[in-house]
Amino acid sequence: MRAPGLPIPGATVDRECGGYVFRLFPPDVAKLRELAGAKGKSDDVLAAEFFDAQAPRWATSLSDNLPPPADVRIVVDPYSRQAFMASGNVVYSILSF
Repeated sequence: MRAPGLPIPGATVDRECGGYVFRLFPPDVAKLRELAGAKGKSDDVLAAEFFDAQAPRWATSLSDNLPPPADVRIVVDPYSRQAFMASGNVVYSILSF
């Protein structure tokens, strides 16, 4: 199920958790390289580690405002260490990591 208005600019890295499909687009995967401990890791490994650490918490955070199933774009700000969770044109949650 794809949320209306969710752009698909290039290949995404996806993870399903709690009925949500979390999507990282290439620019956000690239931002993971700015995080401590990222040196020498591939984009796939960085994305998998990021999802492993964060996806369960994201699903819990979204459950009150956005019922599953839903596609959720994850926008990464490595400097403030925040992840913005958006579906369609709405940001449903912002969590620090």
